[in-house]
Amino acid sequence: MLAGIGARTAVPHGQQQVDDEPLEEGQSGDFNLNLNLQKGGAQSYQSYVGALNKQAEEIQVRKAIAMARALAPQQIQTLISSGQAAEALQVLKGTLMLHPKSGVAWYLAAEAEDASGNESAAGLALSKANQYAPGLPFADPRKAAALREHIGTAGCCAGQ
Repeated sequence: MLAGIGARTAVPHGQQQVDDEPLEEGQSGDFNLNLNLQKGGAQSYQSYVGALNKQAEEIQVRKAIAMARALAPQQIQTLISSGQAAEALQVLKGTLMLHPKSGVAWYLAAEAEDASGNESAAGLALSKANQYAPGLPFADPRKAAALREHIGTAGCCAGQ
């Protein structure tokens, strides 16, 4: 057995159990993972890490959806204009999961991506916004034109 590394299992309440002996089958807990590193444990460990990453991603999605429900478009706009584009994008991720055809959400995503310096993603988001809300009737025409010009998509939504 590798020095200091024995069988591991996640136990309730997020605590980690490390023993020098393999765990017995059927031990209880929120989930049971026997990582006897002598018998192919590296693959089990990779599965375990993958499961944890997936769980963390699901938690982030749930948080994004909860935040999306809590913030109005004007509040998201305030996040963007106050230099918190990453936070705005996190909220918009949830909003777009709930409302994938929202021209407003896509437009805000374009603004947030632009503020983050990601002009390519901003251009794609602006195209989606125009697809779902032709002419972007909710946007200030001068701001929309400036955004298009800045991200180099002047032809994408011309005439709006």
